[in-house]
Amino acid sequence: MRDDIIALFTFEKTEDEVAISLERHYKLVEASDLTDEDLAAYRRRT
Repeated sequence: MRDDIIALFTFEKTEDEVAISLERHYKLVEASDLTDEDLAAYRRRT
């Protein structure tokens, strides 16, 4: 995996095991690379 990509996982525990229930990958960027539109879209997310 590239150095500017991170993965976040959500785990779920059952009676027998712990398993990944969700996996998301995100690209890390410099704050200066974000536009005003990017920030507005982020604020609208729930």
